[in-house]
Amino acid sequence: MKVSAAWLAAIGAVAATAGTARAQPQMPNPRVMSGMARPEPNDPPGRLTARVVQGGFAVDQFGNSQSKFPPGHIVHLVAVGADGKVSLQSLPVDENGRAVFQGLATDGSRAYFLTTLLPRGDIDDHVGTREPIGMPPKVGMRVLLAGPEPDASDPPVDDLSPEGLPPVPAGQVVVEVRGMVDAAHSVRLVDLTTGGAVTAALEPLQDAKVARFTGVAGGNDKVYIAEVVAGGRVYRSQPIQVGRGRGGFGSVFVYPSLLMQMHAGAEVDDDRLWFQVQFVLANGTGAPYLPGDEGIVIPLPRGFVAASVDEQNQMRVKVDKQRGLVWRGAFPPGQRAFVAQFAIPIEDGRADFVLPLPFGAIDSQISLRANAGVVKRLERCRKRGQDPRVCDGIEAGKLVESDQIGPARFSTLADSGTTFLVMPGINVRAGGTLRIAFKGLPQPPRMWRYAGAAAAAIATIFIALGIATAMRSAGDRARDTRRDELVIERDDLLRKLVALEKDHLAGRVADDRYDQRRSALKRRLSEVVAELRTDR
Repeated sequence: MKVSAAWLAAIGAVAATAGTARAQPQMPNPRVMSGMARPEPNDPPGRLTARVVQGGFAVDQFGNSQSKFPPGHIVHLVAVGADGKVSLQSLPVDENGRAVFQGLATDGSRAYFLTTLLPRGDIDDHVGTREPIGMPPKVGMRVLLAGPEPDASDPPVDDLSPEGLPPVPAGQVVVEVRGMVDAAHSVRLVDLTTGGAVTAALEPLQDAKVARFTGVAGGNDKVYIAEVVAGGRVYRSQPIQVGRGRGGFGSVFVYPSLLMQMHAGAEVDDDRLWFQVQFVLANGTGAPYLPGDEGIVIPLPRGFVAASVDEQNQMRVKVDKQRGLVWRGAFPPGQRAFVAQFAIPIEDGRADFVLPLPFGAIDSQISLRANAGVVKRLERCRKRGQDPRVCDGIEAGKLVESDQIGPARFSTLADSGTTFLVMPGINVRAGGTLRIAFKGLPQPPRMWRYAGAAAAAIATIFIALGIATAMRSAGDRARDTRRDELVIERDDLLRKLVALEKDHLAGRVADDRYDQRRSALKRRLSEVVAELRTDR
């Protein structure tokens, strides 16, 4: 569980005021922290504390933060179980704006959502947790639910609606449904306070479908959840509330199993083709997925060797020498990402990448670093101003063979000059197998290898920067060219960081040079990651 920079800043602000009674500075805007769950080591397992605030915190003479929200306001906790059961628990906040929920499941069998409406003049703001909360087994969790100032003139807030979505009219609920649904499906809007439900048909809207409900009763005493039944399974939205001045919004994703996306970088080292892959798994059911004792198996390519997982995820994802990777324990709603490294053998200049995909692969990509011979030939053609396919017979299709990838192409990073063969547009149905033949591979001297310490270092950088490639819809693909360039540059920067770590560990790079170079690489990597996030 990551602690955000905003939380660290808030904690630092409190600590700075603890010994200064006269200063009494204001803490950062709580809105930036609203809805983000964080672990609290001082709280027992199974305890979830929600704190409600409107506007900012005030710091008293003792350095304690004081909220401006009156006691008695109701906060709702919605629990969705892997067994399909949904429950609602509602508690009033105390004089400090806190509602404390006890005895929650810590085995991953329940996903929890917090939601409430905050009154502001003649409107209500809907605040809640943006992501489902999974309670850890050893500590409690805390969440801040923050709305605008009570006298703010901002439009009504709905934390659970996507940014840029037109406001839903008061008294209505709009439910967006994506995935494997058609006009024959319908949406049920369930009132969790009474158990009653109403049904609405789906209607097309761009690349999704929506259901519209009118005459929906509002107020903080009402909590709804949307359900879609498809293939004998129930798919659910996050909690929905309807306030004064605005309606409610929910989203449901229908897919019968987990979804997987992968972004991989590859490079030749001796007689092996090494891969570094970011796997993204997504559970769109709205409930935890319990895989049983066998875990969730994520196969690796046939003949893989030397597999490892980034340090932050080694407790959750294990390497099985026969099966590949295994996710242990419950998989929560939403998506999770981890990084793995492995190699496949090269024989006579050819490496066969044969990867079973029980969950399929969507909008995935592999980037192979071009060898020195190819780079020289490409450069020679470019200097002549000629198409490499014409002047030297270099065709991406001659280096990779597969009918399951988009048109392979060469891409060179402007700053480093590193050339990659990019294989985008990998989409494989669940239960299929991805087959790619890499041909014309060299057998060069050792260049680099994901050794233990270097692999741990790169994984740490990956996770610390929060690189998580979101599942993309067809409408996003217009930005693919720039995004591919950024992904390639990101992978190249990570490769350079790995090489730097290895050289430093081997004593080939002095400490001062190591620090300087590492800072520069991380700074550029941060910029690339920031642009990737903006491009989602």
